[in-house]
Amino acid sequence: CDLPIYAYAHDALAALCEKTGIPFAETQAGKSVLPWTHPLNLGGIGVTGGEAANIMARKADVILAVGTRLSDFTTSSKWLFKENAKVIGLNICPFDAVKMDAEPMICDAREGLTALTAAMEGYSYAHADEVKAAVTKWNATVDGWYGAKSELGLAQTRALGIINEFMKEGDIAVGSAGSLPGDMQRLFRPTARDAYHMEYGFSNMGYETNGALGVKLACPDREVYTFFGDGTYLMAHSELVTCVQEGLRVHFCLFDNSGWGCIENLQNNQGSPTFGTVFRFRNCAGALRHNGRLDFFFDSGFVLCILSLIESISAYSITDSIRVFEISCHKRGRFFFFHLRKTSCCHRIDCMAVGRIKCKRLVFVDTTPLGTIFVLT
Repeated sequence: CDLPIYAYAHDALAALCEKTGIPFAETQAGKSVLPWTHPLNLGGIGVTGGEAANIMARKADVILAVGTRLSDFTTSSKWLFKENAKVIGLNICPFDAVKMDAEPMICDAREGLTALTAAMEGYSYAHADEVKAAVTKWNATVDGWYGAKSELGLAQTRALGIINEFMKEGDIAVGSAGSLPGDMQRLFRPTARDAYHMEYGFSNMGYETNGALGVKLACPDREVYTFFGDGTYLMAHSELVTCVQEGLRVHFCLFDNSGWGCIENLQNNQGSPTFGTVFRFRNCAGALRHNGRLDFFFDSGFVLCILSLIESISAYSITDSIRVFEISCHKRGRFFFFHLRKTSCCHRIDCMAVGRIKCKRLVFVDTTPLGTIFVLT
């Protein structure tokens, strides 16, 4: 499923699945069309998807592709489905409706799903037990990653889990680039319909800050959480000022690994040495120092830049918990800024993406009229 959100096809999809017993999987654009707790929800599909959806997709004889562009991420470069599986392309765009040699069904998603539900009267999916077992196993796997602990520090998946757990029903998650979209499509549990907004068609770095502002303007009564890396922050962060200027509360969650960690891992996994993807000082010979990490957000005056919007600062000792600070300050400011310092980013395309966050201390910046900043180091 991809575009039912835009066609307001939530109920039509639910009706088709519940009357036939057919399970559904989520693309990045289709996530949160129905609750993650729906018994027929297999979760994310494809390269950045989870085990339940990918196993069931591999077994399927017929795939109903609703609104999706069937990109390489969704189809695992076309090897996800059986060679003889038949695809039905329910799409308003003819170009996308015929991909994967599909049988095209060119129409609005809601109307098409409604018509299919009527046409399939009396049909019953024959593998309900397999679906239930796959969903149960995958939910346990997600619980494990959300609770993952490491001697290296706080894992990215655990940080996501803590924030996800704290988010209330209707709160919206925003993202776009790096390893976070992979973790979030696999693991994130949207709190309600239309509560997950991911620009991952082009992995558009910089969208997270600007997009979050747009989401908040569109949904002023809902809390907005946006997740991004330090590379993204450096490319586009001016809308932080706009949020302060307009009195908009957005929760900015920055995962900092002193560079473009996801791209560095892709470099290294292809046999290339690290080049242009890390922030490190050089030694006298001009080579990057192994332990010469450039603490950019402090050495470059980043905190002073943020403090220009803030009035007071105080420090707290922490271990691996974010909850207490989010809860205690939730009603105080206009926006929140979490700076999560990661020691590494172990992103692997064929399995779970895990980033590490080594937490030593928290700099807690708080003000009533403007906002709240957490710097976890």
